Amino acid sequence: MAQSKKYLILFLILLFFSFPFKVSAQTSSFKLRVTEEVANIRQSPDIRSPIVVQVVQHTLLYGLKKEGEWYLVTWADEAGTWRTGYIHESLVTVVEGGPVVQEKQEKKEEMADIRKEKKAEAEILRTEPVQRPLPEKREPEKKAAASPGQPEKQGFRLNFAPGLEFLSLSQINDSRTGLVSLIGDLLESQQKETLSPFHLLPAGSLEIQIPLKHVFSAVFQVSGISAQRKNTIIYNTPGIQSTLFLESKVQALPLSFLLSFNPSSFLSLAAGPEIVWAEYRYLYRLHLEKNQEEWAGKARTWGSGFKGRVNLAVWLSSNLGLLLEIGGRMARLTGFEGTDTHLLPSGEKAEEKGKLYYFQVRSSPDHLYSLIFIRQKKPAEAGVEAAEEATLNFSGLSFRFGLSFRF
Repeated sequence: MAQSKKYLILFLILLFFSFPFKVSAQTSSFKLRVTEEVANIRQSPDIRSPIVVQVVQHTLLYGLKKEGEWYLVTWADEAGTWRTGYIHESLVTVVEGGPVVQEKQEKKEEMADIRKEKKAEAEILRTEPVQRPLPEKREPEKKAAASPGQPEKQGFRLNFAPGLEFLSLSQINDSRTGLVSLIGDLLESQQKETLSPFHLLPAGSLEIQIPLKHVFSAVFQVSGISAQRKNTIIYNTPGIQSTLFLESKVQALPLSFLLSFNPSSFLSLAAGPEIVWAEYRYLYRLHLEKNQEEWAGKARTWGSGFKGRVNLAVWLSSNLGLLLEIGGRMARLTGFEGTDTHLLPSGEKAEEKGKLYYFQVRSSPDHLYSLIFIRQKKPAEAGVEAAEEATLNFSGLSFRFGLSFRF
């Protein structure tokens, strides 16, 4: 019994001394209050250390000691277990006791007050909208109404312009006149009708302009030239009714590649090379009483040339304008090849494939006549002079009036 009493007294003594130790551990600590909205308590005094727990603002912690910029703190978790960890000094403030001197404590309290004021200002900013000056409203620029010479848009342009071209075509005109005069000389008769020459020919063009840098643009133009002349010549031959029917047709398709200089919206200057495809057809039908003889030929070729043009535009709106084109071309085409069909008075046909030749025939010392025919070989018969491959001169001026579209 005495032995058990001794053990009981020893247990009570240990229990008595252990309780005050915990209290003294707590009372010897200093109190810290969390000043940030959320603060991290870490396993060790290192920013890279794992987070033990996060605590909210105004939470009270018990500081055990300070290690550099870190506090070793203790707190009771939800189960009542006391746990320890490290929190940075910038996240808390000492509210009671502490290992720091009074000056540092006051400085921390002052910094905490400043942070509180900033937090309060932030809360005000969240609840009250900030009155910021509104950006200055700019009135949209009003586009000026289209006026002559001032289109609204810049971009591609499509031009369509019919008109006329004044060409030389001297060999064709000379050969038609020469044939009429030669037959009249052989029949010893004068013709009553005069021939209409190939000079002023109807034409048209379609072009697209693609803008380049600054005031330059690339121009692709397709032109069409087509003209036909028909004449019936009656010869005054005593006792013989003689007529000569002439039909000639000229067609050309120039494709131009130009560089355009556009100093203003109403003026455009362009020049460049072009490729010209051309065709010449002729039909000569001679009636001598009951006899008839006919020559029909068609020859084609292509060649190169050079073109320049000036465009003047008057804009009716931002997209539509009136267009005046004045241009010039330098192109002399040779190498025509084709077939001539000769219908004899007996009714037989003779075909001859070859080149288009221009030559002169002398019927007397004082009479020399120009002719154009398709021949297999260069003409070399008696009375033939200056035979050469025909060269049709498509050089000349053009005048066109049309419409210009911008998009």
